[in-house]
Amino acid sequence: RPQVVLGVLADKHICHISAGGSHSLAVCDAGHVWAFGSNLKGQLGNGNVTFADDEPGREIPVQVQFAPGITIVSCSGGGLHSLALSSDAHVFAWGCNSKGQCGVKDEHDIL
Repeated sequence: RPQVVLGVLADKHICHISAGGSHSLAVCDAGHVWAFGSNLKGQLGNGNVTFADDEPGREIPVQVQFAPGITIVSCSGGGLHSLALSSDAHVFAWGCNSKGQCGVKDEHDIL
C-alpha cells in the first residue's frame, strides 16, 4: 500500500511533486524543493553524488539549495537529472548532463 512520506516533509505544505527515474522531488508552498532517492549523478541537488544506491538515508528528503531570494513553483524529475521553475520564470537544472539534458553545453554532471 502507498505510504505517507514523513520526516522533514511532515510539517510542510507540499504543492507539487515529481518522480524521476529513481528519485523524487517535492515543492512546498514556501518555494523550497526537497529531493530523495538515488543520487548517482547528483540529481538530488545537494552538491555531491552517492556512489552506492544502497547507502543509508537516501529515503530522507534533502533540501535543494538555491541562491537567496529564489522561489521555486514547480519541478520535474528526469531519468538522472532534475529541473525546477522559479516564480520569475527561470529554469534551473542539475544532475546528469551527458546528453545536454541540463541545458548547458558542458557534458559534465551538474552538482
